[in-house]
Amino acid sequence: MYCAKAGYADAASVRPFKPLEELVRTFLDAKGTVWACSPCVQHRGIAPTDFLPGTIVTGAGALIEWVAGGAQTLSF
Repeated sequence: MYCAKAGYADAASVRPFKPLEELVRTFLDAKGTVWACSPCVQHRGIAPTDFLPGTIVTGAGALIEWVAGGAQTLSF
């Protein structure tokens, strides 16, 4: 969730990997979607407008339906 927050990944870089900001931007530019848990977003006081374009703030029901339909996922 924080990776999709505007400006959050800008300073994260661990050699020999590419900077996190570049990886997130590449993922979103390739039509990837980041799903953020709405209760988690609310608990942390993050506004939906704080996220990069391509991020969806949603509840568990929509995510479960999407995954049950065969979506490929990565969670960390």
